[in-house]
Amino acid sequence: MKKILFSLLATILLSLNTQAQKVGENRNGKFVITEDLTFLKEKWNKFLLDSKIKGEIVQIEITSDTYEENKETIRYYQITGYLKDNLGSVASLVTLDTKTNFMKVELTNASTTVSCTGCNLGCHPRMYKGKVWYCSSPGCPEPAACTKTETITF
Repeated sequence: MKKILFSLLATILLSLNTQAQKVGENRNGKFVITEDLTFLKEKWNKFLLDSKIKGEIVQIEITSDTYEENKETIRYYQITGYLKDNLGSVASLVTLDTKTNFMKVELTNASTTVSCTGCNLGCHPRMYKGKVWYCSSPGCPEPAACTKTETITF
């Protein structure tokens, strides 16, 4: 009985601390934003301001990418906000509920926001093996010009 009560209490506490917000849907492999993303744009613009990064989010999209781990291809999803004049971008991971095809972004429980700025030729966040964000900078004349800033929200 104590184990059941403890499990129930833990589940309730975890659900109270979770603020996953629907941002879009997977419609036959196309990621469609279906929600008003003002809340996310405000969060990201505050992140940029707090990080002393000049810029404003002007476009948002949901994308997916893959990485290899133990000879297995793993797919992940991210929502990316692009800065004006393509001077960088901000991203957060997105989860896909395979039952509903809803795509959600986590706002608490150690969620990470990352930005890549400094080069207007392709300085964007990517995930390495599902664990570490890095800045992909294939178009930058000098990779060091692409700078990563990362924050974790609890």
